[in-house]
Amino acid sequence: MENSGPGGQKGIDMAPAQPHTVTSKARDCVSCHANPKSLGYGLGDNQFMQDYNHDRYMDMQTPNKQLISRKSIPQFPSIPELDMDLSQVVNRDGRQMQTVGHHWELSGPLTLEQREKMERIGVCISCHQDIPDGSMPIKAMVTAGNIFGLTPVSDTDHSSLLNNDIRFAALSHLAGPIALAALLLLLFIIFKQQRRIRSLNSR
Repeated sequence: MENSGPGGQKGIDMAPAQPHTVTSKARDCVSCHANPKSLGYGLGDNQFMQDYNHDRYMDMQTPNKQLISRKSIPQFPSIPELDMDLSQVVNRDGRQMQTVGHHWELSGPLTLEQREKMERIGVCISCHQDIPDGSMPIKAMVTAGNIFGLTPVSDTDHSSLLNNDIRFAALSHLAGPIALAALLLLLFIIFKQQRRIRSLNSR
């Protein structure tokens, strides 16, 4: 099997497509981008389904997992040498753990580049929770970007756009208090001048 070597590969043959999971409504972004199972790392990022190579008991145990009953029998017998998580397709080091649809041409786990892009959830979701179909200003901005060819395509375009937006936001946050302070100062000066003019007129 792919990436297995002469000793074969542990695990099961994972099918890349299951028709019964297809619905008319697409799953939301976070269910893929923030889900280690969808990325191929297994349930809970390979934290739960472990130790198949040891017998599993459902009987009473001590805090140290020592069986209390002497007549306990395993409810889940061990599978020798299967020391991996069966829900894991690839590990964080990029090593493929089990076969993925070897009978489907070009099928396989997500590449390292794809997994890294998918996990940039903070970079993407923070903006794309509203883009392109958010509020009216967002829709107007997206429409204008499409008309004038300003829609970012590459990572460099995205980085440049985000950098410009952050600088504009910082300037806006800074300009607001400064403008308010300048307005209050102007009002104070006007008030002082009016008092001075009234004082001169009263003489």
